[in-house]
Amino acid sequence: MDIIGIITAMDLSILIPALLAIIILAIINRALKSRKKRKNIYKTQYSYKREQEQIKSKFQFPKGASPAERWEEIQRKELLDYEKIHNKRPPISHWETTWNAARVEYNKKPFVMTKNENLFYKELAPIANAKGLNVFSKVRLADLIEPKIDKGDPRWDDDFYRICFKHVDFVLCEKKWNRVILIIELDDVTHMQRARDNRDIFIDRALQSAGIPILHTASTSGLDKKIDDLVS
Repeated sequence: MDIIGIITAMDLSILIPALLAIIILAIINRALKSRKKRKNIYKTQYSYKREQEQIKSKFQFPKGASPAERWEEIQRKELLDYEKIHNKRPPISHWETTWNAARVEYNKKPFVMTKNENLFYKELAPIANAKGLNVFSKVRLADLIEPKIDKGDPRWDDDFYRICFKHVDFVLCEKKWNRVILIIELDDVTHMQRARDNRDIFIDRALQSAGIPILHTASTSGLDKKIDDLVS
């Protein structure tokens, strides 16, 4: 007997409630799956929100800090936490152990400088050479200055990590010993951001405290005289 024959032979009083029960179960099942999906979404959103709140409570970011500066602050705090717990510096960077250290994949950047920096360098190099100075670019701030307080002071690490992730555009040094003479910052469009203002203010204060002059300029116009005014 085929299916149609079986259905025909069945009493409609049994068939209709059975079909209704199947439909109701299907609706309930779909509703439960939908509720579970929404619950997972809410849980993910709540976890993300809670994680962001924990980050904000743990790290004091400067007002208007860029994502890069926020990441620098997180790295700095993680290193300090590691040293407090283990009473030693990490064998390799702490975030390298935290993240997937087995995956080491990078792309080569086509240029060391931006287009504006390269054009500025081409004008700066002959001026510096005529004055007997070497020009270095993209120099890390921590290679130019260091904290004044004693290295055994627990605040030394805090002061050092504030400078170890920042760099300056150009450094003029004497040719014989490469003694630092002047820092030049090219104030192009990237320096117009609010986060960059905070960064520039900090670098200016740090270099001033170390006794190193810094020149902010947006172009090479009158650059020769500007350098003479600061290094003479």
